[in-house]
Amino acid sequence: MYIENNPENSTLLVEAITVDPSSVTLPEMHKKTLSATVYPESVLNKEVEWSSSDTSIATVNSATGEVCAKKEGGPVTIYATACDGSGVYGTCPVTVGPPIPVQSVHLLQTSINMVEDERKCLDVVIYPTDASNKAVM
Repeated sequence: MYIENNPENSTLLVEAITVDPSSVTLPEMHKKTLSATVYPESVLNKEVEWSSSDTSIATVNSATGEVCAKKEGGPVTIYATACDGSGVYGTCPVTVGPPIPVQSVHLLQTSINMVEDERKCLDVVIYPTDASNKAVM
């Protein structure tokens, strides 16, 4: 049997990948999800695998593209590599800046009544809201 090489019947491979945004700067301990667009649009397998050139500075979830800034440095290259075997990839440089410090902590309760040995949790608001570490004790 002879099968003609017909472009309409052949499996298309990825030719290009763009990553959005094209570059990112994040403070330490912050996250940002990247997205990949695969070309041509007619490609059946649009799946990509995400990776980082330096996981000590920024990691990326291989399935979702969520980047986590670990420590100040970079730029680190985040790759979105086609899963179709074409070897095509798109990139996004990520720079991690210093952490955003907490400037103030406000208690939402102005007073509480308690009995001996009772425990209550207090509600707080941390400013700025995008502070890198919002843990309180």
